[in-house]
Amino acid sequence: MLGRAAEPSASLPDPAQASLDAGLQALQRKDYGRAVEQLRAASELQPYWLLPHEYLAVAYHASGQEVEARAEYCRVQRASVDWNLAGQANAPELREGLLAAEVEAIFLVNAARLAAKLPPLRPDPLLAVCAREHSLEMWTLGYFDHVSPTPGLHMARDRFRMIADQECQIISENVGHASLSTAAGDLCHQVISLHNRFMGSPGHRANILSRDVSLVGVGLALDGEGRILITQDFLHPAREPRQCSD
Repeated sequence: MLGRAAEPSASLPDPAQASLDAGLQALQRKDYGRAVEQLRAASELQPYWLLPHEYLAVAYHASGQEVEARAEYCRVQRASVDWNLAGQANAPELREGLLAAEVEAIFLVNAARLAAKLPPLRPDPLLAVCAREHSLEMWTLGYFDHVSPTPGLHMARDRFRMIADQECQIISENVGHASLSTAAGDLCHQVISLHNRFMGSPGHRANILSRDVSLVGVGLALDGEGRILITQDFLHPAREPRQCSD
């Protein structure tokens, strides 16, 4: 499994961390070619470190390299599936389809932000776990709401605190559902339809295009009635994870 947080060596500067820092500085300058170069170097120096790939997805997407961006979104999202044991509730043959649909949802969010001249959001695997847990709980408990009936996990902020063991400054959430019968079981087609519905709703659109958030997590579930459930969580963390993992 790809890792996100461990203490780097205290005796010498960490080359992977230095490359990450240089990549983030290039991202801030919108020098996407330099950002990709440095972030790729960080990922090669620390092959099991996921954070450079999260930023690589953003750099590729912002520079118009959509195929590469989708590949990085998929890498990050797949790590979130590994962490989400409750995700086993969906049959194995459905997981790849659900993963592809989650990647499509993230891609559409950031495409909308780029079209609005806003920076793309970094895909966060822990936030994806948070979103997927909520979609799965809505399925298993038979409700459709932002508010969970589970004690201590009522709101998205509570769920993120439990999963990530950290606070956040801002968190907002979109939830939606659609029947697969209208699209011959095509998950990605329904995700596109849901995205268009979100963009046509002032509240959901405001969440997608908020200037106050920097991370996105998407999680899907497919219930027993052929209905897709989606949760999108948007967050600005109280602190940014920066350290690497072996």
